[in-house]
Amino acid sequence: MIKEITLQLVPQYSDSEARSIAILLMCKITGLSYTELLIHTPSLNEEQEEELRKKIERVKKKEPLQYILGETTFYGRRFKCDQRALIPRPETEELTDWIINDVSNDGNIRILDIGCGSGCIAITLAKELKNSTLTALDISKEAISLTEENCKINNCQVECINDDIFNFSDAQYDIIVSNPPYICDNEAADIESNVIDYEPHLALFVPDNSPLKFYEKITEYAARNLRSRGKLYFEINRKYGKEMQLLLEKFGFINIELRKDISNNDRMIKGEKR
Repeated sequence: MIKEITLQLVPQYSDSEARSIAILLMCKITGLSYTELLIHTPSLNEEQEEELRKKIERVKKKEPLQYILGETTFYGRRFKCDQRALIPRPETEELTDWIINDVSNDGNIRILDIGCGSGCIAITLAKELKNSTLTALDISKEAISLTEENCKINNCQVECINDDIFNFSDAQYDIIVSNPPYICDNEAADIESNVIDYEPHLALFVPDNSPLKFYEKITEYAARNLRSRGKLYFEINRKYGKEMQLLLEKFGFINIELRKDISNNDRMIKGEKR
């Protein structure tokens, strides 16, 4: 069966990629592990065959595999994944790891994740930083519902709020983190079609004439709502590292640090409130 699926996908994918996809599809449909599939190739019933056929068609249309499987892995944990939110990226794992390594677990800290999407950052921080209290905020009702489902999957307590940051309360936090939309409209032609065609544009794009508009509003909010020595973390567009440094300086942040991702692009920035 794996060989048959692989042959159907080879015109669009390399042999190794097609085989990997075939294995993942079979694991999903049968509920078996990769090792179990190697030992025993199961027969599919009519319902499973129809499900497989539909998934193969979705793969051929270049829909992201994470959406087809309905899940992804982030920081070693399983997250439900669908078109209500962006697919979590490795760069966002790097940002999350930065926060985890920065934070002492000694006392209770309050963390706000603005634009939480699937909830991957907030949930990971809640699981890794045992003494933290997490709030996840998103303007999208659909994204918040996905975060709530992922909280249940990961047995995790996170306060989930569907609201605009501009209407949100003036609570005080030790850490604010955000991965807001940062791709300019004029960059859309450079984005892979499977991202453009399937992932929510609300979470991807900003106007060409205002590429930092979300960062400015969030930084302004953080300048008011972080406690003294509290920290603000962003994932950023690689083109705007210097501009982001200037923005944080403008709002009085100190100890600003710009970091590159694994691909050597400016991708993360941190600032500390005086």
